[in-house]
Formats: sequence, C-alpha cells, structure tokens
Amino acid sequence: SSMQEEMLRFLQDVIWTRNADARELFTSNSTFIDANLAPLYGLTAPSSGWASATLKPEHARPGILGKAGFLARFAHPNLTSPTRRGRFFWEKLMCEEIQPPPPGVEAVLKPDPPTGHITMKQKLEEHFSNDSCRNCHLKTDTVGLSMENLDTMGQYRANDEGLTLETSFNFGNMAFSNVADLGNILATDERATACIIKNFWRESMGHLETEGEVAALDALHEAFKASGYHIQDALVEMTVSPGFTLVAEPK
Repeated sequence: SSMQEEMLRFLQDVIWTRNADARELFTSNSTFIDANLAPLYGLTAPSSGWASATLKPEHARPGILGKAGFLARFAHPNLTSPTRRGRFFWEKLMCEEIQPPPPGVEAVLKPDPPTGHITMKQKLEEHFSNDSCRNCHLKTDTVGLSMENLDTMGQYRANDEGLTLETSFNFGNMAFSNVADLGNILATDERATACIIKNFWRESMGHLETEGEVAALDALHEAFKASGYHIQDALVEMTVSPGFTLVAEPK
C-alpha cells in the first residue's frame, strides 16, 4: 500500500500540483516516502506520515521505472523478471506491441545448477539462443536486465548474491545500463511522448487508435510538444479535438 501511495503522490505532484514537464515522469529523482519505504530506498524516515525526498543518484533509479511499486509489480515473488519489466517499457511507455510467445513454448526459466546460484542473465540464455524467442526477447530482456540492480522489491543491490550483474546492453541505436539511462531515452525519444498522448486517447475513447484517428493524434502530439509537455494542457487539447468530439457519418 505504501508503494501504491508513493506512485500516486509522485504522479499527483508532476501532473496536477506543478503541471510540470511530463518527461519528469521518466527522469525525476524526487519521490515521497513514509516509514515503510524509507529503509527500502536507504533514506531516513520522516518523523511522521509522508514527506518528499530525493532518491540517491548513485542508485540510478529516477522516474516511474525506479519506483518500488513498478519494480515489485513486474517481478516474481522471489525473482526479478526482466521480460515483464522490459515488456512494460516497450508496450506501455513506447506503445510498441510485443507479440505473444509462439504456441507450445514453455516459459520456464533455467534453474540454478547444483553448483550454485547463477545470474538472471544466465537464466535467460535460452531466450537469446532460441530462434523462435530471440527477436522479441532481445527487445524486452535487454531493457529488463538493465534494471537488475533493483531487486524483486525494488531495493538497490550492487550484486546478485555475490555475482557480478551484467546490466549494459545495446538495442537498435540505444545503449543503456540502468534505469537512469532508460529514463533519458524516454525523455528524448518522441515515441515515448507520443505514447503518453496515445495512452490518454485509448483510455478516453475506449479503443486503440484507428487509421482515421492518426492525424488527430499527430496534431495532439504537436500541441503537447508546443506546450512544454504539460499533461493538463494536453487533456484540454484532446477534449476539443475534432477526433474526440466528432464521429463519421453512419455507413
């Protein structure tokens, strides 16, 4: 419940209290903590209730991707899940669909060998070596593995039970090794800011955008950029958009 409240307070601050540049959702080291969250982040707990705080920059965990609520939600109870975390990055923040696994594929992680613990990257080797898995998992798992310094609860760790974590990867023209790098990518890639508009549009209209709505979405994204990426302004623009207020002639 503290993780949920932290995320809500963070969104409230950026979007409604300050009407700030929405890209802070990806890059800000500011957050809100209570007595439950403070030790998880390695911070001093407030004397009572909730207080604003600055996350440790050396932990490289800004924005929503660095929040414990996101990291715990997209992990297994006792293991991180680079695939889940990476899929969220692409589908929810970049609006790029990830295809489901082919029929008959067993989604089973490679277990620890009798000789001892292995890293998550080693557990995922099958994803990269299997031709039917490789293309999608190169996209999701590399992004997710760059978050491996943040464990199943979202707590920072320098290693994995003494093993060195491999978190530096390249995908396409992107290079990243932690959440801070991913946040900077989201803040500078127009796919991410366009995806903010698409997400509001999809929720408001109740469907995925159609071919006939592309021009309206492009216009909204241009207005979003011109406003300095203020979500309040984007919502006003959306409600007066012809794409939102008008329908086609019945056929």
